[in-house]
Formats: sequence, C-alpha cells, structure tokens
Amino acid sequence: MLELDFAHRVCSPLDPKLRGQIRWAAARAIRCSYGEAYALADLRAASVREEDILALTVEPERLPDDTRAVLAFARKLSTAAHTISDEQVGRLITRYGEKEVVAIVFCVAYSNFLDRLTLALGLSVEPEGPRPPLDVRFARRGFEIGAAPPRPRPDPLVPSPRSAGLAAPDWEPIDLNRLRAVLKTQKARQSRITLPETDPSANRWGLVGRTYQPALATAWSACTQAFAEEADQDPVFEQSVFWIVTRTKQCFY
Repeated sequence: MLELDFAHRVCSPLDPKLRGQIRWAAARAIRCSYGEAYALADLRAASVREEDILALTVEPERLPDDTRAVLAFARKLSTAAHTISDEQVGRLITRYGEKEVVAIVFCVAYSNFLDRLTLALGLSVEPEGPRPPLDVRFARRGFEIGAAPPRPRPDPLVPSPRSAGLAAPDWEPIDLNRLRAVLKTQKARQSRITLPETDPSANRWGLVGRTYQPALATAWSACTQAFAEEADQDPVFEQSVFWIVTRTKQCFY
C-alpha cells in the first residue's frame, strides 16, 4: 500500500496540480475529510497557489472549463459511476487523450479505495498532519493462492421473527435467460477506449492498465495480490461480498 501510495502521489503521469484536484473532488464527493486533507497537503507540496486552492474548495466557477469537466467526472465516478455516458468520456478523451484519461480513472479509483478504507475504519488525520509519500520498495516474492480455510457446515436457516418487517434489497431478481441476454448485450458494446489487438480471452481491465498505465497497474496488482494472500479469506465469502458491491454499483463487468 505504501508503494501504491507513492506511485499515485509522485509517479502518476498526471500533472501534480490536476491529480491533487481530482483527489480532493473524489474525497469531497464521498465526504472523506481524511482524503481532502491529504489532497490539499499534496497540492501545497506541489507549490500550488492558495488562490487556486480557494477556487477548488470554495469558488469552483473560477476553475478552467477543462478542469471542471474532469472534476465533475471524478465526482460522478465516485458516487454514481453507472450513470457516466459515452459522450462524457469521449469529451475527456478528445481533450486529454486515452492514456491520460486512464490515469484519471486510476487516480479516482485509488482515491476511493483509500477514502472508503479510512471512512469505514474511522481513521482521523495524523496529529502532525498528512504524511508525505514514502519512497520505499519491498522485496518481491511469489504469491500463492492457498486452499479454502476449513469451515463448519452452517446450521439450517431458521427464519427470524425480527427480520419479518425488514425491506428486501432494492434489487430485481434476474433469471438465467435475462442474465444471458444482458451479458450478450454487454459483450456487443463498443469500448470507450481503444483495446489493443491481443488474445480475445485476455482480461480486459488488466489489459487496459498494462497498455496505457503499466506502472500504476503494476502497483495496483501488487497491492491486491498482497491483500489476497494476507487476508486469506474464505473464497465463497469473498466472492459473495464482491458480488454485493458490484451489484450495488450496477457494474455489469
């Protein structure tokens, strides 16, 4: 995580001012004061003028049109990603190019990852203020996916009288035929970004990262692999949580 933090705060190809603005907008969108504080600290470390910080935090109408478009995208990606349109992404690509737009998405994704971690665990900013990024490297070793940890067979479910009045999640049940139809429609979609010619069976989100922002993608993969090994979660539980999160966010992928 320290390597991933350094990659985004120092090595990202985004201009330091823009990436600090993006991180602040994403943190403000989900009400994470920790993320806001770190974004402002990074902006000041990059010698961004106080009047520009004031424009970001108080007077956004003073920001350039291009910056406002990126920050609007960051806010929507943080709170309602499924509502982002092809046209919105297309305008960003026209202005910044595909490589930089992928870096913008990585920046928002990392901001949300860290901000939601701090929100869930109730972490406050360090007493001496936000810490600078650390340029550290950890020894690499192979990761192995072990067998599922042993678990007892659950007792038969007994309906609880306390749950009788609770509303069911606001999810439509999807039967198998409808699911197949939705998947067929999604497979026929035209990607918003150019996919390089490669093995059609390749993982597409990984392919995009490796092609457009390999350093950021490598740092992210190392972090998630470390999590998988250290957490050693029951795979059924892990994939159930993953499904709930993606279903809640309406992420067809």
